[in-house]
Amino acid sequence: MIAKRFGIMVLMFSLILQLLSPYVSKASAASIHEDTHNYDSVDYFYNINDSDEGQDTTQEQGNGDVTSINDSNVDDLNENQSQDEESQVQEEKQNQDRVDEEDVIEGENNDNDVPNDIEKNVSLRATKETITLYKGESYWFIESPTGSAAYINNDASKKDGKYFDYITYDKDGKIKRQGLNTDNEPYITLGERALITVTSELPVTFTYYPVKTSVEPSTNPALVKASSSYGQSFIFINESDIEGILENDASSTKKYDFSVYDENGDLVDYAADSFAKPVVPPGGKIVVTNRSDQTITFGGGYELFNVNDSDEEALIRQEIVSGQSYSFINTSTTSKVLINDASSSENKMFDYALYNSDGTAKNEGIDNTSDPSIPTGGKIVVTVEDGNPVTFVYHPMVFKCDVSEDPALLKITLNKNESYSFTNIGDTVIYLENNADATKRFDYTLYDRDGVIIKQASNANARPSIPAGGRIVVTTVSDQPITYYGYYKLLYGDTTTEPALRRVTVSKGESYVFTNITTTSKQIKNDGVTPSKTFDYAIYLSDGTGYKLDYNSVTEYYIPSGAKMVVTTVSDEPVTFIYNQEFFVSEKSLNPSLFKKTINNGDTLSLYNHSGKDAQIKNNASTTNKYDYTLIDDEGNIIKEVKDTLEEPFVPSKGRITVTPKNAPVTFYTFYELFTEFNNDDMDGDGISDDIEITGIRIGYQGHYIRTITTDPTQWDTDGDGINDGAELLELKYYNSDGNFYEAIDDPTSSVNGSLVEGVLFDIPILYDYQSDDIETIKAILLQIENYKDKLKQYHEDIIGYANSDSLSSLGKDQVLDYVFKIDNAAVSFYTLTETLVTRIISTGNVLDWNWLIENDIEYMTTYGEDNTPSARSSGVSNWLAVFGTEVHQQVFKKFESDPRIRPHGITNTQIANTKLRPDMVYDTGYYGNMNYVEIFELKPITWSLYVNPKNYALAQAQLKKYISAYKITYPNKNVAPGTIATWDVIYHVVDIPKYKTAVVLYQFDNQPGMVYYAQFRSDRTHIDKYVVKMNRKKYTTTINGKKVEVETIAKDTRTGKVAAIAMIGGATIIIIGTIAEDIFTAGTGVADDPASFAAAGGLLQNAITILRTAP
Repeated sequence: MIAKRFGIMVLMFSLILQLLSPYVSKASAASIHEDTHNYDSVDYFYNINDSDEGQDTTQEQGNGDVTSINDSNVDDLNENQSQDEESQVQEEKQNQDRVDEEDVIEGENNDNDVPNDIEKNVSLRATKETITLYKGESYWFIESPTGSAAYINNDASKKDGKYFDYITYDKDGKIKRQGLNTDNEPYITLGERALITVTSELPVTFTYYPVKTSVEPSTNPALVKASSSYGQSFIFINESDIEGILENDASSTKKYDFSVYDENGDLVDYAADSFAKPVVPPGGKIVVTNRSDQTITFGGGYELFNVNDSDEEALIRQEIVSGQSYSFINTSTTSKVLINDASSSENKMFDYALYNSDGTAKNEGIDNTSDPSIPTGGKIVVTVEDGNPVTFVYHPMVFKCDVSEDPALLKITLNKNESYSFTNIGDTVIYLENNADATKRFDYTLYDRDGVIIKQASNANARPSIPAGGRIVVTTVSDQPITYYGYYKLLYGDTTTEPALRRVTVSKGESYVFTNITTTSKQIKNDGVTPSKTFDYAIYLSDGTGYKLDYNSVTEYYIPSGAKMVVTTVSDEPVTFIYNQEFFVSEKSLNPSLFKKTINNGDTLSLYNHSGKDAQIKNNASTTNKYDYTLIDDEGNIIKEVKDTLEEPFVPSKGRITVTPKNAPVTFYTFYELFTEFNNDDMDGDGISDDIEITGIRIGYQGHYIRTITTDPTQWDTDGDGINDGAELLELKYYNSDGNFYEAIDDPTSSVNGSLVEGVLFDIPILYDYQSDDIETIKAILLQIENYKDKLKQYHEDIIGYANSDSLSSLGKDQVLDYVFKIDNAAVSFYTLTETLVTRIISTGNVLDWNWLIENDIEYMTTYGEDNTPSARSSGVSNWLAVFGTEVHQQVFKKFESDPRIRPHGITNTQIANTKLRPDMVYDTGYYGNMNYVEIFELKPITWSLYVNPKNYALAQAQLKKYISAYKITYPNKNVAPGTIATWDVIYHVVDIPKYKTAVVLYQFDNQPGMVYYAQFRSDRTHIDKYVVKMNRKKYTTTINGKKVEVETIAKDTRTGKVAAIAMIGGATIIIIGTIAEDIFTAGTGVADDPASFAAAGGLLQNAITILRTAP
């Protein structure tokens, strides 16, 4: 009976609990949602939804993203956690809260059938117990294995200074939850146990239900802890066989670095400036380093971890200051980010170049502030250019760090009109990065590995790609500067004075001519805009035929191979023409592009076609404004008459056209170079009337009648020598009334220059045996040359006055100046011959031979021999060439006496003490310092270079050795050597020789130490001689001094077939003048390299030098 009644009581008690549970479920659920501790599996880290005071151990993803944590080792990290357990926790919490809220009245029961002993049992279940723990005391709270969740209530409050540590283990010994210096209410369930240690100065009281939870003291604390200040490091070793979590009180305002290792010592995770709670694998360890000014406390389960001070920091921090570069190689098996503290707001930025494991380019950037990702085996080079230092954070097991001698990038900033060349020395295509935009523009020309232009662009703002072995030249054209950059390891950069594209700005009324020197059609671009920026143009084919023309144009035309385009700006605003200097040569034109004239109605215009082909006349007539025209052939016969027309007829060669507008003015325009206005006086427009040209012209030179000539009234330049008939006849402005003839500078009917002066021809007589070693033969040749030079000098002085005369037209002056330049070239060629022959006498002759040079006033520029040798600058000097040579030396001395590249150690034209030897330039570090290093230089014509004349070069080197020997004797403690380019770099430097209205260009070769060479060219010359064609840079194999070398053509004289080329021999650039026409550079064909060959092509040499100065 008693058993039966007891069973009924138990059943009724259960029913009562079920009836009461709905009333407390809502409140209980809310409380559970707020406080219940749940685990989620997120990137292998715990996610414990407690408050931020130690219970929330949500792991921040490590920057190193390294992990070897196994899901199976963390039961409560699975998102599919048992819903049954969660329901049980909620139900127990609801029931416990209900009991708490009602405070269960002992002995009372509404069910009259419930016996007293059952009532007593219910009362016992609701009984609470408390325990107060003081600082450092620890207790276990153990939940019954058959029980449900139980909260460990307490009176902890951080604001009141009462808190504790705790750690919860499940029945298998795995960590479930933990907290450090917390005031939360831990809970335990299903056989779990929690170890609690009070850490505050004030005690904490805990409340629990004995029927559910048992307690027992512990001699060990919940956590093993360590507190660190800035820069202090600790190592926590997990000596257990379960995973542990390193609890800490770090936050977003106080952070630390950490590195986690497995039991084998392999790195599994790391992070910089973190406030995460990392997981440490069984047998593993973690190193932490405080990076905050505030103290950070770390703690792990006492039963798991052992903690010690660490001499090594968790991560290495490398600070890179302005001007430094470092490389980082990823030695791990996955891609890794390189952590850094760069910030644009703090002016902490860096440049970088990123390479794949095979060395190929991957990525690059300037002024970077991000954390770049480096592929496995990849390498990044970083450079801090300016601003504040940047700190890079890495682990040595992930990155290998070294100082880099080279910067990350080849980077240069170019202002407007500045240019630079980049060559891709890698094996793959790379991009030339830049910061160009809509307001920052540049021109570029792109070449392949063979030097062939493959692309060009103007006003670009893109990132052009450079093929392997290719090259790009860029020029900033905007007012704002542009920064260009690329991989330092893969690019070779070089400054260049030549722009990527040439830009010629032509103002209103000015004209320019552009000649296509390639074998294909090429385009000229412009910035023309209708109607504010327009121009007229005329295109002529290589044979002089008129090809196209137009007026008020803005079109960008393609010019056929060998053709030229003449442009004339007609708008008030100037027009800029953009072209590649490898495709076109340009020069100012004294003549406009078009013959253009507006004729009123009723007036007449007659035009004469003096060219060899039919040519068109164009107009702006309209349907309401027509004109009449009459065509006349070369014999004066009318061949066509047309009334009221809009036609644009072709005029036959040597014929003419007469046009008459009918209703209103009409503008007629045609090729300026093909037509002249017919006035029955001068059909070819050469400044000489037709009647005089036909009937004959008496000409003379310097007051002496020479001969009577007739010229072609239809040909502007009868003899085709490039100087028109009027210029050669001085436009008939100088009439000699005594002799009844016109002074002339040359015969317009003879293509041989200098034919009016006896013995003065521009072609050097080939009968001279320049290679002879016989002293007497050399003397005879020298006397002939001296006689010829005197005449040439006089001829030059006679004509130069006409070039500056106000009597001649501007076109006539320019033509005469061109003629003077030809004389100059011939003079320089003879000077080089003189010097060569004199050197042979000095080197192989005796004192009598040297005296012969003085007695015959044979002058040369340099001095050879010692005290008893003749001076090149003897008294009585009157020869123009000797004076010119001396002037070259003086101008070079003057230009470089204060050259910052050689000062304060460089002294020009200084005599060596106790000798009469005078080197051209001495670089002596002892002049203004304590070093004792000396280099000596000599200045010579280019004909003394090694590959032009080895004999002369040997003599020059012998003399240089004398200088060096004498210097050593005078200064025995000094180290004296031939000069080097590294000390005095004057390659392609131009030195003006104002006295003779000319200039010289200087050359140096790496394999010819101590030598500085010069060659003459006209400084005010803006164009290439019309008879010299710039070659299309073709490469051929030829033989020089028995050695096959590759040469690259530069220019060709169309009259003689002689070709100028350049070659690289032993690292030196030399100029070669070939003496075999057309097939000179066919394989196996030798070329003459003696001075006579250079002299014979004197004009060509000067033009080749001019071209070289503009060649890349």
